[in-house]
Amino acid sequence: YYFNFLNYSGKFYLHPVSGQIYLLDKESRIQFKTFNDSNNNLCWKAITPDGATLFFTKKTVAISGVTTRLSSENFYLTNIIFPEGDKVELNYVSDESFSLGFNTSSVKFGKSEVGPALIRHNYTAQTLSNIKTNNFTVNFNTLKDRSDIPEERKLSSIDVIDNHSGQSRSFSFLFEYFNSTDQGNYCSIGSFFDINKARKRLKLVEFKEVNCNSYKFSYNDGLPVKTTYGIDYWGFYNGETNNTKLYPNIKNLYPSGCDFPEGYQT
Repeated sequence: YYFNFLNYSGKFYLHPVSGQIYLLDKESRIQFKTFNDSNNNLCWKAITPDGATLFFTKKTVAISGVTTRLSSENFYLTNIIFPEGDKVELNYVSDESFSLGFNTSSVKFGKSEVGPALIRHNYTAQTLSNIKTNNFTVNFNTLKDRSDIPEERKLSSIDVIDNHSGQSRSFSFLFEYFNSTDQGNYCSIGSFFDINKARKRLKLVEFKEVNCNSYKFSYNDGLPVKTTYGIDYWGFYNGETNNTKLYPNIKNLYPSGCDFPEGYQT
C-alpha cells in the first residue's frame, strides 16, 4: 500500500496470512490499523506521531473490463481527530466512471504481434464535496459537464463559511480545454474509444475570489491525443509520433552479426 496525507507519505506491506502491517519507511513512525465499519466493510485508521487519528472509510475499487478482476483499490480520508479534541470531517460525492489504459504489447518469433489495445477499468470516482471543522465549513461546488470525461466532475467554486458568524468567502474557477491535433499515430482499438474525448484535456484558465481581482493562466500547448504511441517507459510523451506500437524494433536489440530468427512478424 502507498499512503499520502497531511505531511506524510510512504508505503507499507500487509502480510497476506498474518495480517501484520510492516512499514517500509521506518522514519514515518505512523501506526496503521484495520477495522470494519457498521456494514462490515474494511477500513483503515492511521495514528501520527503527534497523536492525530485519521480514518479512511471511503473506498474505491477499479475493476478491469477484460478480466473483471480487481486492478486497484483506494481509501479516502473521511475523519481526523486531534489530541486536543478538534475534529475534521470530509465528505465526497460518488460517480461511476472509467479510465483507459494500454494492455501489454508483445511479439513472438514466428507469431503475429499482440496488442496494443485499450483496456477499460471501471471504478467509482470520489470527488470531495465539503470539509467540516469546529470553526469552518468548506464547500467544493462541482459541475458534471465535462467534455473530456463526461462521467466525472470539475470544480466550479469553493465557499469558505465561518460556522459562528456565518460570514463567507467564495472563489470561482473557469476552465477550458486543450484540444490536441492528430499528431502521429495513436491507439483507437476498443468500442469505447472516442476521438473527440481523447483530444481534450481540462485546463484552468481563470481563478478569482468573488469581488476581488482575478488570476489568469496561459499554457504551452502541443500535446498529442491521449492514446498516442509516442510515450516512454513511464508513460510520458516523448515526441516519437511515428511509433506504431509500444515496444521498440527488437531487431535493433539482437546481437550484431547474428541471423535474426525466421518468421519474425513486423
